Amino acid sequence: MKLRLNFIHFLLICLLILSIVLIFISQRKSSIYEDLLGNERQQTGILSAKIDSLTSLITEYKGMLELESKLDSWKIGQLKSKGLSDPLNDIITDLSKHRELIPFKGVLGGTMGFYHPEYAIVTRNEVFIPFEDGHRGGYMLLKYQVSDEGKISWKVLDAYIMK
Repeated sequence: MKLRLNFIHFLLICLLILSIVLIFISQRKSSIYEDLLGNERQQTGILSAKIDSLTSLITEYKGMLELESKLDSWKIGQLKSKGLSDPLNDIITDLSKHRELIPFKGVLGGTMGFYHPEYAIVTRNEVFIPFEDGHRGGYMLLKYQVSDEGKISWKVLDAYIMK
């Protein structure tokens, strides 16, 4: 009987110790979880602020680069007489077909191209246009010339890629 009583006391003491250990572990995990959650909230706030800032910059930048024509009525008339029905769009459409003018190779399976021609700036003899391959991109300055038959020829003046 005494042995049985000692065994029961032993089990009770083990259960008490186990309970104390489990409570301690539970509180420690809760404290660690709260610390991690606080850090995550702080990082999320920082990232959210950075995303907002970048979104604002991109919106501002896109507004500066939207397709713009610096073609005066005389130049438009001259280009129309050479066979271009809508000079601004004809110039951009033709350039979009000439990926070979981009002096940089695509990366990670991408193909360089003029995928956002709506951000081109067209002047009397030049086009400033972005290019990209889906992973990296840059900008080009090209000179164009329209023959009497309406054929557009291109010369790369400068190109820059962002790394």
